[in-house]
Amino acid sequence: MKIFEGISWATYFEVVLFSLAAYYGVVILLFFKSEVMLIVSGQSTWLHRNNKTTSDASVEAFIDDDQQTQIKNLLDEITAVIKQARLKSYPKEELSFALENLLSKDEFIILRKPSLRKATDVYIKDECENYCSMQLSDDEMRRLWIGR
Repeated sequence: MKIFEGISWATYFEVVLFSLAAYYGVVILLFFKSEVMLIVSGQSTWLHRNNKTTSDASVEAFIDDDQQTQIKNLLDEITAVIKQARLKSYPKEELSFALENLLSKDEFIILRKPSLRKATDVYIKDECENYCSMQLSDDEMRRLWIGR
């Protein structure tokens, strides 16, 4: 086959890569045209999330400054309990009990709202992993809010 003798492997791979790029470019444009147009126009939040989900942003829109300050203080209390658990080498059960007692206080009622509870759960899980290297399951998180 003398036809293929004039084509080097480098040329072959260039043609294959160009063909694949063109194919996937067409597929993306056909199936995701609206998303691509948003990204190109700069209106997409996909590239500019700043580690916040859209639900977090929508929750913040309905919270006034006083509540944000109160929430920050409550989250700081949660972090303090978790740091104390790390310093005193609490086992998981003791940390869960300390968090359960903290969350049962009346001032934590604002965090019991469904819109904030999920974000608080994520915060508690992250802090437990960061400071105590403990992972709390979803069932353990539910028990923190409702008690045993």
